[in-house]
Amino acid sequence: MEELIILVCLFVAAIFMKIRYRPILYHSEKERVLVSLVILAVMISWELVSTRAAVWLYPGPGLLGVLILGLPVELYIFYLVLPYFAFTVFELIHKKMDKRG
Repeated sequence: MEELIILVCLFVAAIFMKIRYRPILYHSEKERVLVSLVILAVMISWELVSTRAAVWLYPGPGLLGVLILGLPVELYIFYLVLPYFAFTVFELIHKKMDKRG
């Protein structure tokens, strides 16, 4: 449950930064959706292979208990929110560095 709260905070922070500073993250909505889906597909595939090979497991305590394809729903949210947050922060830093140079 704590992980979900952190992800919501990161998402809210990314939305706030996007509204406040207006970084240009993508050229179009289609590109935004495509990048998010590719990251999600690659990382979920990696997670599925790793859990099937018993490289790591997701024990019950601390999770919501909702599983999709045997993976916790928090993992799907993580792979949607974190890249968006990271791209937003990267673009803001890039924008600030360009103004200095």
